[in-house]
Amino acid sequence: MIGAGQPVPTSQASGLVNSLNASIPYSSGKEAIALSIFRNNYYLALLMDIPLAGPVMATYVSFNTGYMMSAQAIVYSNQTKIAFTGMDRFLSLMVLPIFWLEFVCYTAAVLESLYLLVSLFTRRFTKEVFTAIIVIIGITIVLFISAQLEAFLYV
Repeated sequence: MIGAGQPVPTSQASGLVNSLNASIPYSSGKEAIALSIFRNNYYLALLMDIPLAGPVMATYVSFNTGYMMSAQAIVYSNQTKIAFTGMDRFLSLMVLPIFWLEFVCYTAAVLESLYLLVSLFTRRFTKEVFTAIIVIIGITIVLFISAQLEAFLYV
């Protein structure tokens, strides 16, 4: 939310949106789009699952995602001549199940990274690794479903 509220210079906004659009294989069909979205989100979730680094990564990714929403809002406002802010974009995405599926996965990854960190000091690391594997499997399934749903928005 903080990133979505940040002003983005118009010249920088166009470059950010162009780089995002270049990373999505629009012409390859919804399966390719879904796979691209899944790979990106899954990679981020795995990074968030790393003890100690997870919360830092989640903060960085969340802020940058919001900042990208602000950039998209500027570009789309300029194209359509309809005033649209990053916060509008953020709030409109919150009503979609995709937002909540991804949010739950990222939250689970960060929480598990903290549990893994604590387990290092409580000598329960082996048991927590087993739990982490189960969490990662759950994240994999939910992010795959979320990517399939999100691909429908692009096609």
